[in-house]
Amino acid sequence: QSWNHSFWACCSPPSTCFAAWCCACFLFGKTHHRLRKNANLEEYAICNTSCVCFYLAGHVCFNCFMTAMQRQDIRRRYNVKGSRCKDILASFCCQPCALMQSAKETKLRAG
Repeated sequence: QSWNHSFWACCSPPSTCFAAWCCACFLFGKTHHRLRKNANLEEYAICNTSCVCFYLAGHVCFNCFMTAMQRQDIRRRYNVKGSRCKDILASFCCQPCALMQSAKETKLRAG
């Protein structure tokens, strides 16, 4: 199956758009929690280990790889079409768009 949300639909909703462009580490951490720990965000803390790791990885230009790995996890869990190469390209070409697509996809499928 395909992604439910387009990669290019990166301005909607505005709150997720803002998070992806201005607070990417928080959005990554929230998506990670939904994907790996609890889909209902029980026991979710805005500043969590995934968030901090993503933030620190950004200082050495590694967080694009983290985004690509998260996309691979989403594809595996929800049986979404794609490839590792496409995940890497999406994460490097427009990381906020990739983060938004991942966040919206996990929210939709988990809820």
